[in-house]
Amino acid sequence: MAGLKARCDADGLLLPPPTLKIGDRIRILSGPFADLVTTIESLPGPQRIGVLIDLMRRKVRTSLPLGHIEKLE
Repeated sequence: MAGLKARCDADGLLLPPPTLKIGDRIRILSGPFADLVTTIESLPGPQRIGVLIDLMRRKVRTSLPLGHIEKLE
């Protein structure tokens, strides 16, 4: 739900998804990694992104749904 709210304008209308590319900085909005800032490592599909997360001093690759992230400027 937080992912959808983040993509709404001031009137509550859903905005189009941001144009994402490898290397863009993003914030994870929900789940166990909420509020984590990382960069996009891959774009495996139209509705998912791949990221590299530092977890207990180890780099872990995972993918996230687009609705769970916001692009940072």
